[in-house]
Amino acid sequence: MRYIYLTHAHADHFPTTNHLLRRFPDATVVATEAVLARIARETPGGAVSDRYRNFSATRCPNRP
Repeated sequence: MRYIYLTHAHADHFPTTNHLLRRFPDATVVATEAVLARIARETPGGAVSDRYRNFSATRCPNRP
């Protein structure tokens, strides 16, 4: 995999980016400034909030 595209900042999509990067360490993450800004707002301090963790229980990783 060469690229990981973050097309929008829905919490059921972006939190697994770190898992993909561990599997594909040479992949480049591509996102617009608006998407990155929303992810930053949704993950203060880099942590996925309990609001989103409750949606998917233990499957939601700690850090995006």
